[in-house]
Amino acid sequence: MNTSFLNEMKKKMKGTMTVAVPHQDVLIIADVENNTGYDILAQMTMSFFASGRVPITALSFLYEDGELEPIFILGKTKKE
Repeated sequence: MNTSFLNEMKKKMKGTMTVAVPHQDVLIIADVENNTGYDILAQMTMSFFASGRVPITALSFLYEDGELEPIFILGKTKKE
């Protein structure tokens, strides 16, 4: 990954910077400010992962101090 690009993006974030590469044609960079943001990120990543011709990973990563740390986002089910 291009660390200078990621560091520039990190400067623009208000919340937690996350990165995902679900398949060869998609790079998701998200500014997650609450738990709903993590749910949306997980749904987007899984959708692109499932639809891509060359899937890479359904995992998302936190970007902190120049390091990518994998995170597992467990989706919630709503009780009515």
